[in-house]
Amino acid sequence: MVSSIGKNREEMWRSLQRGEQGCKLYHDIAGVPGLHLPAAYCDWIDPQAPCSERAIEMATSAAGEALSDSHIDLDAIDRSRFALAVSAHFGDTQFLTDQVNHRSEPSHAWWNSWLPNTGCSRIAQKFNLTGAKLCHSTSCA
Repeated sequence: MVSSIGKNREEMWRSLQRGEQGCKLYHDIAGVPGLHLPAAYCDWIDPQAPCSERAIEMATSAAGEALSDSHIDLDAIDRSRFALAVSAHFGDTQFLTDQVNHRSEPSHAWWNSWLPNTGCSRIAQKFNLTGAKLCHSTSCA
């Protein structure tokens, strides 16, 4: 479990017990001057990283915690039989900032922007899980 009040379930639980909340007013989000929005960002992730990279960092962190909690010895299993399902979309709006700033070259790979399987694929790569990869693109549902 990762959130704006903790990078794992223990940190999050302690934050909840203290009555903390992670929503703050952010200014100039995504390089858009004058934009003031309440948001619950994970301050423990590099704020300069593209949005999709931050979402993937959250997903890989949560996946790492889940694997640890499962007590699965990854070295003792056939990783080609280990399936992974991630039901989320890791869309990014960095391309909008690139357009506003008239960048001729994108600031990061386009496939990290809109392909819904990016997070699932990156988690599989990080943990060398080579079985089936499923992504149910649910957008914000």
